[in-house]
Amino acid sequence: MYFTAYFGTNQLLWDLGLNTTQFKNLTAIKEKVKELETTMDLVLIAEYFDESLVFLQDQLCWDIQDLTYLKLNERKAEKKTAMTEETRRILAVISQQQHIWVQLCPNLR
Repeated sequence: MYFTAYFGTNQLLWDLGLNTTQFKNLTAIKEKVKELETTMDLVLIAEYFDESLVFLQDQLCWDIQDLTYLKLNERKAEKKTAMTEETRRILAVISQQQHIWVQLCPNLR
């Protein structure tokens, strides 16, 4: 079966090329992480976008003034809603399932 999109647990693994049938295969995950560590020099993390841009700026030998960006599609403060306890519980479960990245990628700590 060929997937054109995947949303859910371990989505990042899928985005980076690991087959969904291998998500619970620790050996396959370790091999994928090793492959990624040898092919990627810098990984930018969306949740730490500003910090990631500083690392990119350093790698490219740019001045800090060379970095300019605009926030697009960000919700206005009055449109944001508080997270429910049920949503927090679901996210905690997903987070526990994805803890493998912290174990396998010491550079992400």
